[in-house]
Amino acid sequence: MPNLSTLNQILKSHSLWMAVLMAVTGCAEPQLNGSYSETESIDDTPESEFVSETVDESPIPQTPNLNPMVRIEAGAFIMGTTHETGRWENEGPQHTVALSRTIEMQAHEVTQEQWQQAFDSQPSQHIACGKDCPVESVTWYEAIHYANWLSQSEGLEVCYTLLGCDESCVGCGQVCQDVDFKGLDCQGYRLPTEAEWEYAARAGTHTAYYNGHASNENKSNTCAQDESLDNIGWYCANSNGTPQAVASLSPNSWGFFDMSGNVQEWVWDRYGSYSSRAITDPMGTSEGDMRVARGGAWDYISAGCRAAYREALPPETSNDATGFRLVKTVSY
Repeated sequence: MPNLSTLNQILKSHSLWMAVLMAVTGCAEPQLNGSYSETESIDDTPESEFVSETVDESPIPQTPNLNPMVRIEAGAFIMGTTHETGRWENEGPQHTVALSRTIEMQAHEVTQEQWQQAFDSQPSQHIACGKDCPVESVTWYEAIHYANWLSQSEGLEVCYTLLGCDESCVGCGQVCQDVDFKGLDCQGYRLPTEAEWEYAARAGTHTAYYNGHASNENKSNTCAQDESLDNIGWYCANSNGTPQAVASLSPNSWGFFDMSGNVQEWVWDRYGSYSSRAITDPMGTSEGDMRVARGGAWDYISAGCRAAYREALPPETSNDATGFRLVKTVSY
């Protein structure tokens, strides 16, 4: 655990995968603002295995109350890392992932104000941070409950059925016995899969952060500044000991904010080990009690804010370093 306080399914078909690879072959890698240089070393992954395009290139309005959706086309990428300095063993092996659906993802984390609009509760421990700060201290079940609420409020299909829940208060540490998910074709709001989250976070890159390689890739208990992270993520060296307002640092090239720090984010998947096999639309293992959180947080060291970092948490976890953002499928 990198915070200072504690510090697959296989390819659907060979033909689908070949179609994806044919589509990405020869695509140029996007040039990002920041410290990335073509002379820097990478994980020796063939360029042709990356898809680095998104259809929504319009400016993202930085209005925290609206949380605009960013569209991401189906594509393929290399997930995880095998050789990156500062990595944890559960980040590999690297493997090729194809995502067959076009989705839209919220540009930033769900805020305290957005949660307050949904439920008569405020779970966040950092209320003094303000209404535009990410909501935190919500369980995995509560994040799903919010997804259902947002779907209903917009007249969309509800993606989850929550079973055996404590209904005393959503935002007071709600837990449930089980959750039924309609699947990735559901047209309402849902948590991203772990692969969808990393695809969006990387935005076509394959370095430690979306703006390039880390300048300080250690995973000791000591908080050390990483100049590569300072402008894109809130972490132990620049957060002043608290989450910060969403969308207040630079986004990645696809328009996503706070993918490296501020609060880590719940995803759908049960936690499990990676396989080296190529896979299409992974949703995690079918067994296990732990769920995955991604992205690092305001009290994490820099190594815990890398795109490949993943953390296993019990779904009933409620802490001030964990929040969420949502996606919805728009075509398949």
